Amino acid sequence: MSKKQIKRWNWLKQNFFNLLTGLIILISLILRIGIYGDMRLSIGTNDSSSYYTQANIPLFSWEAWTARRLPSYPMFFRLFQPEGGYPDMIAVSYPAAPGVGERDKVIQPGFESVVIAQAAISMISWVVFVLVLCRHLHIKILRPIAAGVILLFAFSPSLAEWDSILMSESLSFSLFTLMMTLTLELFFRISEEKKSTTPLTKILMVLWAVIVPMWAFMRDSNAQTLIILVVFFISFFLIPSIRKNIPVFWIAGIGLWILFLYSWYSYTTSAANRWAWGWFDIYNHWISLYPARKQFFLDHGMPDPWTHEWVKESGTKTYFLFLVSHPGFMVTELLGRLSDAFSENIQPFFFTYPTLPRKMVLAIGDIFHPLSSTAFFFPIFGGLLVIIASIRISLNRNGHWFWLIIWLISMVYGQYAASFYGDSGGLIRHTLGAVVYMRMMIWLLPIILVEIISPAKATNLRSVKK
Repeated sequence: MSKKQIKRWNWLKQNFFNLLTGLIILISLILRIGIYGDMRLSIGTNDSSSYYTQANIPLFSWEAWTARRLPSYPMFFRLFQPEGGYPDMIAVSYPAAPGVGERDKVIQPGFESVVIAQAAISMISWVVFVLVLCRHLHIKILRPIAAGVILLFAFSPSLAEWDSILMSESLSFSLFTLMMTLTLELFFRISEEKKSTTPLTKILMVLWAVIVPMWAFMRDSNAQTLIILVVFFISFFLIPSIRKNIPVFWIAGIGLWILFLYSWYSYTTSAANRWAWGWFDIYNHWISLYPARKQFFLDHGMPDPWTHEWVKESGTKTYFLFLVSHPGFMVTELLGRLSDAFSENIQPFFFTYPTLPRKMVLAIGDIFHPLSSTAFFFPIFGGLLVIIASIRISLNRNGHWFWLIIWLISMVYGQYAASFYGDSGGLIRHTLGAVVYMRMMIWLLPIILVEIISPAKATNLRSVKK
């Protein structure tokens, strides 16, 4: 064997797992595009029109922030609005009312670009996440495993079929995935660069600061978790060992930006009285049928019957006080309806004929998106193992994983709480933004744990430093 052949062979051995990872990504994309049919097919719901009818409202106007819907998804519709505006949908599904509406996707004139863009952004977001994740896995064999597992999860019907629905779920998933990707990359970069951040790191911080409001103002439950990000930024400054190793001015600037976003959301939401929609369900399901609970609200100034004016002025703070003073209610309702939140893993808006390939992809979806509420508890225990392993082995070496998992668990469970207690109706769809990532952590956390505890990582790190 010549020197040239030996060199090629060595290169192939050295990059085998990277090439395999790339092949897995390519095959996954081909299957994702091919399995689900024409990407122009779409279906609307009884809520869809409330988004695209807001598309013409200027973003920097009071009306955009006090309308029924937050502005991110209407602005997305605006990007693809045909001349003359959107026509009426011809395929509208009402999943809560069997026998009413359409159950088949169709090509709806004016909406083709919207669903194609949703699918494209979804695929890009998950592939970018896989690439960034694999880049930070020093154990090479974990890279193709991570790529295969994450993309099977992301491209199964449980997620992929939401791309065809004219609702905010698809884009909300994609933007959170991109935010998670940037958070992972920035934790790695700042842990290595500390105060001396490179221009690329600064660009990524700006990009993160742009994506956050796009995601937050997609749904109210998303925006409510901005307070968790505020707490994170405050903690970075309160802990001296962190403060002295971060670019203070950049982190402070972004932290103030997030604080402004949360304050603006709180102010405009109060003015819009948008929470009255959620309060209607909460009152009917959790309050009116229980005299003691209803009496609590009456004692705190609620008129009987309640009025929209009272909800606008005092409803939110009174309900929050009720939750704080009734921890038993919070626990029993949470556990009592937990299995309901995990009882579905496929969209309910359109029907697909159960061919053999269809049954196969549904089986994959059932594996990677389990219906058991065990998925609620697994990320907590798995996350604790990652956190403990990071501390015991070397927090300096594994600090990025440590903070990523704390951030991810805080955001996901915070969003679940905001969705669950913010509206008692539509439980499955409202909590889906959190449930999806709880299920994802079932597959992500073991990969990170193996990366942290494997002796091979330390060997690889030493060889990289040399």
